[in-house]
Amino acid sequence: MKKPLSFDTETGGLKYWLEDEQAFMAQTSEGHGASIFRFIEHPSEPLPVGRDKFLEVIRDHDPIIAFNLPFDEHQVRFTLHADPFVGKETHDVDLLSRVCHPKEDPKDKRDLDTITERFLGKRKEVERIKALVKEYNEWVKTQKHLTKEERAKLRIGALHGPNAKHAYLKLWKFKPSEFEIYGGTDADITFDLYNYFIAELGDLKPIYELERQVSPILIHAEERGVRLDQDAVARLRRKYETELHEVHAHLVETLGEQALGGAGSQKALPEALINAGVPLYKMTPSGGNYSTNKNDLLEFAADHPVIRELFNFRRLEKFIGTYIETYEGVDILHPTINQLGAKTGRMSSERPNLQNVPKRTGKEMRSVIIPRPGMCFVVCDYDAIEARILADYLGDEEYQRLVSERDPHAWLASVIWGGTPEDYAKGGPKDLQRTGAKTGTYAIGYGAGGPRMQEVLMSVGMYVDVDEARRIVSVVRKTLPNYQHFVDKIERTVTERNDGNGDSFLMTRCGRKIPCRLEKAYAGVDYVIQGTAADVMKKGLVYTDELVRPLGAHILLVVHDEIVTEAPIEVAEEVLRKQKAAMEIVSEELDLHPRLTVTGSITTESYAKA
Repeated sequence: MKKPLSFDTETGGLKYWLEDEQAFMAQTSEGHGASIFRFIEHPSEPLPVGRDKFLEVIRDHDPIIAFNLPFDEHQVRFTLHADPFVGKETHDVDLLSRVCHPKEDPKDKRDLDTITERFLGKRKEVERIKALVKEYNEWVKTQKHLTKEERAKLRIGALHGPNAKHAYLKLWKFKPSEFEIYGGTDADITFDLYNYFIAELGDLKPIYELERQVSPILIHAEERGVRLDQDAVARLRRKYETELHEVHAHLVETLGEQALGGAGSQKALPEALINAGVPLYKMTPSGGNYSTNKNDLLEFAADHPVIRELFNFRRLEKFIGTYIETYEGVDILHPTINQLGAKTGRMSSERPNLQNVPKRTGKEMRSVIIPRPGMCFVVCDYDAIEARILADYLGDEEYQRLVSERDPHAWLASVIWGGTPEDYAKGGPKDLQRTGAKTGTYAIGYGAGGPRMQEVLMSVGMYVDVDEARRIVSVVRKTLPNYQHFVDKIERTVTERNDGNGDSFLMTRCGRKIPCRLEKAYAGVDYVIQGTAADVMKKGLVYTDELVRPLGAHILLVVHDEIVTEAPIEVAEEVLRKQKAAMEIVSEELDLHPRLTVTGSITTESYAKA
């Protein structure tokens, strides 16, 4: 008989592998009041520490439920040095909510309080915790024996996110009983939300079960982490700082020092660009100045080299800040993998973002990721997965055969710019045009016209004017067989499913529901292709894990359409064979035409060598 139990941890921060950010307490609930378990002693209210009792309660129940399950599982394992979840049926209410109600806007808040208010009603405890924060901060002001800087460190500015380190711990130490009332209701509400969304699943149950199978694989990948070569990190910093200094010096000659950062740069940069001949005309939202964000500068990049140089300057600054500074001094990096990072079901990652590494710096960034001693990387990548899925939906057998037998992106590049597909081979002298054809195809799937196509091509380093971009759009649309018929079908579906308020949805091959506003029906082609690719990738991930984990291999990363596995060197060839077979079998299961193929490699050096 099932004995469901929800649980929640209260922690010192987000970095579960650091002792001072680990859990200090947990709550459990069977749906009718919570039990509190302290993991550390309170300085003024010494009650029994309940670590062992908490583990006993978890082991005595099944299934186990949490909101943002990966985080809470990490905290339990690293804090208590135990794994009570082995063999358990686990459920993540955050995943459940995203499957039942996928977010239209990626910026929509999905924290527990927001979800609760949306589906169960507003929590009175939210106001209580806000009042407790205010009371705490007032108390901090009274601590006159501390310096101003010390009081500033004690103060709580945020309860959630990377800037909320130790916020909950401070509140618990300040007034433990009041804080524990709030924390206890988290477990109760998680239990209620689980029952609410499970009752809603209906036809979405298969896709939720797929997500539920993926979850422990990603949790394990996050916990294991990737090893970093600090010598390689140091070399990258020296190289990029040298390049940044050179670009900065050249830009100073053209734009002046003040335009490149610091006080007054918001006004100085537009003025300097105009003086350099760039005809800015778009304004900032406040209307007080000319805009210099990337999207508003892209149209000038083809004719004004200073814009391209400015983009390069920003790229170098971002690369150093986002990647190199994140990697420095870290032996094992634990990225956060967002299982449903997009409404299409695609995954994303944070700290750092491994999905959006710029193409020009991607290989170097991967060069710092190395296997552990005695291990190697087995890297398998779906070949042109979106192009093959698009060919399946278009239904033209000749085009499906072409996509199956040739590089579809090189072929399309030859149609757009002339020559043969071999002229645009991947990694060859015209690889940039191949990338342009690939990126442009997906942009058209998102409804791109000439101006948007120009932006997309410039984002990958192809600087074309808007007329050339319009020509490319026209060529691609005419070249893809049945393309307009597919677009019309998608738009009809969105219109027919409109709820009267403009909200509609599309379904992937595996039954994933993707929201699509009526006015964004033009993007439906992209949604369906990306969503189906996400389904394929996740099935491939599950099948891969089943086959390679018994061999001592560990899935480490999922980047776009690529699975990176760390395997013992002596079984690497067997892992490669099984991983490729596991990923390829998905297209047979879904009866995709053409079938999906996978390219794989093994390296004992770095991820960049795969």
